[in-house]
Amino acid sequence: MTLVVVPGERHVERLAREGTRAETRTSLRARLVAALLPDARFADPRETRLALAMALWPEEAFASASPTRQLDLFGGAKKADPVLAPLRRRGGASWVRLVASIDAALAVVRARGATAEDLDRVVAKAGGVTASRARALAVAMRALDAVLARMGARDGRLLGRALADAITRTSPATVAAHVGDPRVQARWLLAWDQGDLAWWRALDERLASANGWARVVLPSFDRPLEGSRERDALETLAEDLARGLDGAPEAEAIPMVLGDLAGSPPKPEGIARVRVVRAQDPVAQARAVTAVIAEALANGAAVERVVIAAPSLDERTLAPIRRAIEDAGIVAYEARGTSPSEAPVVSAALLAIEAAATLDRRAVARLLRSGFVEAAAIVGGDRREAAKSVARVAQALETKRMAAGPDAGARLVATAPEEDAAAARSVVAILEAAHAPRTRGDHVRSARALWSALGIGARAGRGGLESFARDEAPSGVPRAERLAIARDARAWESLVAALDAYENVAHASNALDHEIDADVFRLELTGVLDAAAARPGAGRAGAVRIARLADVAGDALDLLVVVDANEGVLPRDVSQDAIVSDALGEALAKASRGAFAPLSSAIARARELSALATAAAD
Repeated sequence: MTLVVVPGERHVERLAREGTRAETRTSLRARLVAALLPDARFADPRETRLALAMALWPEEAFASASPTRQLDLFGGAKKADPVLAPLRRRGGASWVRLVASIDAALAVVRARGATAEDLDRVVAKAGGVTASRARALAVAMRALDAVLARMGARDGRLLGRALADAITRTSPATVAAHVGDPRVQARWLLAWDQGDLAWWRALDERLASANGWARVVLPSFDRPLEGSRERDALETLAEDLARGLDGAPEAEAIPMVLGDLAGSPPKPEGIARVRVVRAQDPVAQARAVTAVIAEALANGAAVERVVIAAPSLDERTLAPIRRAIEDAGIVAYEARGTSPSEAPVVSAALLAIEAAATLDRRAVARLLRSGFVEAAAIVGGDRREAAKSVARVAQALETKRMAAGPDAGARLVATAPEEDAAAARSVVAILEAAHAPRTRGDHVRSARALWSALGIGARAGRGGLESFARDEAPSGVPRAERLAIARDARAWESLVAALDAYENVAHASNALDHEIDADVFRLELTGVLDAAAARPGAGRAGAVRIARLADVAGDALDLLVVVDANEGVLPRDVSQDAIVSDALGEALAKASRGAFAPLSSAIARARELSALATAAAD
């Protein structure tokens, strides 16, 4: 028997129907980690980003770093004023963006196989901006690892190499027993980082001693080699993997439905399967996409075998498409998932934090009008009268001139109508109770108390409950109400879970007593919340799937719609990293003696085109 390793659950389902045993790469890796590294804990991306933020925040975290310009990313800061200091003082979005940029750079460095020691060698040999960036990343990497070590964890981006070492230390028979089959074949997997290649190569070496193997199968065009022609995308991808695997991957011939995507035109039968539609703007494109899908469904296409593939996950493209297909009554499923922070109840909860921090009258008015404030819990008495009183306070704050007063709270109360002064005082008292948190721990406790006092959690998912009191299938307004209620309920659960995760990481990393401002707390919490938005894209979902182009390889489809293919150009979802420049990448490749493998734009493009060619041919 041969175990086939595939990208997603939908591929597992497809092969299971054909009688083939299959498993996702993520699942196989998790099983091997549990068996061979039972005591190791690896931080997920949410924990890693938070741990980095908490590692970079204290000024003393870099007191031992030398030279003083330890986080001068661009080589231009004065010795007495490193880049970190002013951004830390400014806080808010500037600080959070800096942390995100450094985290993304560390992800690139570690995914491509470089270490802090490699960065140190770049600092010693290079100069200028390249040395400054290498020094900054080395300091940040060590600070992150120190915080994660206090948490009893390691950076999850090191999991592949740790697993490779564990596989190498384990006997071949034991490895084969844990895998379940001595022969393993990877199909439809086009994206491999250095960690993946490391453990897969180690797996192949161990299984070979047990009369087995671990091989990678890549799509290829069945045609003779010609020294004069340009390499196609599939050949470029195969050559890249051959370097990491120390051997050429196996080839699986596919027809050139779209040509070779390097200049050769498709065959006549391929042209018959392709339709090119021009659109002037994203809205026109969305209408064209909807028309094509509606026509395919009317002609018998299975809805779960229809995919909208976007080379770049750009909201300017996706938002009109979502609206157009929803207006047409077509159910869609987005594997990425929508951002929980965009849900109305979460927006209201985050707005409450902002209103408490600033006591800005417009923020307070928006909060009171959000529909997620329990007026009776604030004001007391009859629910309807309390709601009317709170609404009048909101209207006064929006329309009246601000009254005089000794402080912001007093001015808010004085601006409210006289008959609603009690309601205004109750609102201000709740906001002022959460007005002055200083540390991360204070912010967590303050947020919980604030949401509870305003009744936001109790209101989540309660509006329009009468729409659930009917037996018939909902349509129109009742259907919209049900969807909104369900979304708010899920989003609120996600927010509570994100706050718990935030507190756990802060506690484990001894960062609960770090003094931060409300903007930093709110943005960090939002980052944790939205990082959990991804969902698995199983093929059994009875809906049109919206996915990245790179994720459609190996899908058995009735219709593939590719959007944003402009004059043969496929915009990339991930652009060149802002910190790990080409110069730094080349310096790291030399310093690491080839261990660091830069991801060139040619390889990134080859992955996308290979996915397109494979999906079109299947």
